Amino acid sequence: MEEQPGRYKRLAKNTVLMFIGTFGSKLVSFVMLPFYTMWLSVEDYGTSDIINVYSTVLLTLVSLCIGEAIFVIPSQKSKEQQSSYFTSSIVFSFLCAGVLALLFFLVRIFMSDTHNSFCDNIGYITLLTLTTLYTTVFQQFCKSIDEIRIFALTGILQTLIVAGLGFCVIPKYQLVGYLWCMIIANIAAGIFVFFAAKLHRYLNTSLFSRKALREMFRYSIPLIPNSVIWLVVSYLNRPLMESYLGLYAIGIYALANKFPTLINTVYNNFSSSWQISVLEQYGKPSFNSFYNKVMLMIIGGLSLFVACFSLGASPLIKTFFSENYIDAIKYIPLLSLSCVFIAIGSISGAVFSAVRLSKYFFYSSIWSAASAIILNYILIRRFGIDGACWACVLSYLVGGVSRILYAKKFVTFNVAGYLSILTAILCAVVCPTVYLDSTMMGAVLTIVLLSVYVMFCKKESITLASIKKRNHANKENNNDTVDNH
Repeated sequence: MEEQPGRYKRLAKNTVLMFIGTFGSKLVSFVMLPFYTMWLSVEDYGTSDIINVYSTVLLTLVSLCIGEAIFVIPSQKSKEQQSSYFTSSIVFSFLCAGVLALLFFLVRIFMSDTHNSFCDNIGYITLLTLTTLYTTVFQQFCKSIDEIRIFALTGILQTLIVAGLGFCVIPKYQLVGYLWCMIIANIAAGIFVFFAAKLHRYLNTSLFSRKALREMFRYSIPLIPNSVIWLVVSYLNRPLMESYLGLYAIGIYALANKFPTLINTVYNNFSSSWQISVLEQYGKPSFNSFYNKVMLMIIGGLSLFVACFSLGASPLIKTFFSENYIDAIKYIPLLSLSCVFIAIGSISGAVFSAVRLSKYFFYSSIWSAASAIILNYILIRRFGIDGACWACVLSYLVGGVSRILYAKKFVTFNVAGYLSILTAILCAVVCPTVYLDSTMMGAVLTIVLLSVYVMFCKKESITLASIKKRNHANKENNNDTVDNH
């Protein structure tokens, strides 16, 4: 029992460091957005976004999710074993580099007459994917050997390098300069983490092991379907938008999507802590009350935050961003609403880990991906950027609702739980206010949401207090009964 406080202290420390690394880098990127929109045309910004999309997809497929395995498998192993896993992953990364080089030459030879963002930028996509691969392997291995501080610093350093170089080269070279900033930042971050964490101590070619690779693949390859599914949900709209709407639309969408990305980064840190709590509390008599109370508090609170965030987005963009991107304003509330439905899925899905039935993660992801494919194809063609936004929101809604339905097998939802979801859906009232360009109406509706939220939080607290009191009374009665016997 003496170790437990230390465990929680360690958990808190690692959580803070991870938060600094992830949120810090996102915050720097967000702060730099006004400059990027000033230096890059909307079309160029759209091109950079879709290049990042292609790079992310290629990284997942070519690397076979080796980055996830190099974090999990070597943990708590001997140094020699860790060296074997690390060396084997580096050797495999060289093979991945060969595959990427082959892809580059095949596209250049057989698709030279085809002109789109993928074929025209295959060189940058290849370099970005390759440099991201090595940096990811280094960073994930850092976490495995408990070098969390270096992992956190690397993310921030990477973003700062892009920002620093950006001031020098992007105004002159625009898109090309921006892409090279990202590639150079990846290389610099990789070099930094390699030497800062002294990873050369784990690099030993004599310890290369096919057995180690097979062990990592047994872990990583089953992750690919789920990763691909979420890539479909998150990124399928970009190629479709390029085909039907052009790069300008992608640029506007990409800027609008930066705002909910920041919200998700903040929420993801809570999500990790929530999973730990569910694992600890599942099966206890008070679990259902605890579960529903947290659902009400978080989903309702996040809905209100999204409402306020959406209202503040308009003056923020008008003040700090290039007027060429002004169209992004009306899409921010709708895309921010997707954060609420992602959170619904995250909170309700945590119970699947507690009952050791991860298949329900996969099932709900399938529903979300199927919705994304159908909705993006139908709505983008008919409604343009609005259609892409609605397809995004609705596909995450389908995923969240499906997880709730699966979670009902293990959790009893009370009225407060459903009201929290209703509160989240009511956040959609912010969207018409943007389309109607009525900040006053949005403010009034937000105040209404706040009032509802406070009322039901108070009610739920009273309910939980009465449950706790009743349980305490029952416990005392049981003790009296035992004493009498």
